[in-house]
Amino acid sequence: MKGNGRIIVFIAIIAVIVVFVILNMTVFTVKDVTVLNKVESQSIDKDAIITDSGIDTGDNIFLLSESKISSAIERNNPYVEVLSVERSFPNKVVIHVSMRTPLMSVHIQNSNLYALIDASLKILEIVDDHAALYEASTKVNGIEITDPIVGGVLYQSNDVNGRLADIAYVAEKERLEGSAFLNFFESVAFSGENGSVIYIKIRSGVTICLNGVNDTQTKLRYALEEYRALGEQSFKRSSGFIYFNESKGWDWSESDPYGE
Repeated sequence: MKGNGRIIVFIAIIAVIVVFVILNMTVFTVKDVTVLNKVESQSIDKDAIITDSGIDTGDNIFLLSESKISSAIERNNPYVEVLSVERSFPNKVVIHVSMRTPLMSVHIQNSNLYALIDASLKILEIVDDHAALYEASTKVNGIEITDPIVGGVLYQSNDVNGRLADIAYVAEKERLEGSAFLNFFESVAFSGENGSVIYIKIRSGVTICLNGVNDTQTKLRYALEEYRALGEQSFKRSSGFIYFNESKGWDWSESDPYGE
């Protein structure tokens, strides 16, 4: 047993020495940092991203923290989403990024200003009601925010945040991302007690009603199926309400089924 213990200690010492040598070898120190963006955009300042990453020439490539690098970049560049930080051995780092798209706008209390948020509810920018980005956005009604922080996440009740995130998630699964989201959804309105009813107005004219705070994803998927089943030429796509009828299932009504 004593002999085995000595062998284990010896191996451990050798391993520590090897790690120490590797960490101090200049061959594994950063010599080049590049930025690759998923979609080419003039809004992406690659030099600024490299500076904000905090990566310096000469840093040990093994000691880089991907989470810290991503957080630093996104904190200073709200529209930038870091997809990954790739170590290209022995001495190169590649930062993969994409541009966030402002999808929804939320009113800031006691002002004519709005917070623009993306699919992950990150606040990208504060704009007034004359801004082109506000005009193009999907308007979120029935809630207001105070003291928004650009680069932070929209802070509302868990129910509101969760349901907005659910809407964005279903939209992504339905291939309604980015500009497709903006072209499809006109507004999202919270109504009823604690915002229990959601009115999602489609730009074609019809409004989807989701009642209750649970299962938003499932309800919205079924409602969108009902919308598609109406047919492109149906007048029901341009007016009225799609809602869940307890006796019929998903249905269309000319008037608001919840009387709002």
